[in-house]
Amino acid sequence: MTIYLPIIDGPYETKNPAAWLREAPLTGLTRDAVVKDILDGQIEDVARILEIDEAAGTVKDVTTEIANDVCDGTWGEGREPFASLRRWLDCHAEGVGYYGQGG
Repeated sequence: MTIYLPIIDGPYETKNPAAWLREAPLTGLTRDAVVKDILDGQIEDVARILEIDEAAGTVKDVTTEIANDVCDGTWGEGREPFASLRRWLDCHAEGVGYYGQGG
C-alpha cells in the first residue's frame, strides 16, 4: 500500500507552531484523494507531502509532484485557484508563473 501524507504547517498565532498531520483513514490518503482535497481547500498550509510505500519500505518527498498534479487539476477543470492555493502553487509547483499574477 502506498499512502500520501500531507504535513501541515502549524498555526503561527499559537505558542507551539509545530507541524501536524490531519486525521484521515488510510483509504483517504491516496494520491488522487490528497490532490482533490488540496484542490478543494480541504487541506491547506501544506508544508510537504510524503509518499510512503509500505511494500518497498521507502519514504520520499513528493510535494512538487503533487503540486504539479493540483495545478493540472485547476487547468483541467478550467477553474481559477483560490488565493492561498495560488500562493502554495507558486512555492511548490514547477513552472507556474501564471499563478503569481493577480489577486
